Amino acid sequence: MINVTLIDAAIFNETGDTRPINGIPGFHSNKTGSFHGKYPYSAASKALTSVYKHLLKYRTEWFPWYNHDEPPNIILVVQNTDNGKKYAYLGSRSVAPQSKDGPRIVAGSNGRQRVYKWVNNLEKVPLETVGH
Repeated sequence: MINVTLIDAAIFNETGDTRPINGIPGFHSNKTGSFHGKYPYSAASKALTSVYKHLLKYRTEWFPWYNHDEPPNIILVVQNTDNGKKYAYLGSRSVAPQSKDGPRIVAGSNGRQRVYKWVNNLEKVPLETVGH
């Protein structure tokens, strides 16, 4: 299992401009931004989900422009906590194929239902292009 922490995130516009996301550097300092996965890509996908939840949570205070139905592209940098290696990704969200008519509901073995509406799309980018 790979453990990563989210160290930086920014909103990426179509014009190539980036805008830092308030509160994200705190993820790294207070250990709330720890994500686990079999590969760095899968852990970064969980971090991307966390960033979108952060945008939604603070929409009224810091992100009044945020539209939950049209999520923006996000550049995120994660760091492996075991060896210190950094990875950068350009992330976006799209509607899950099975949920176009309604939410995709998957029943777990313990009876708990999970509702999926989005699919995370990640593309690896060079660290030099994001300033790390």
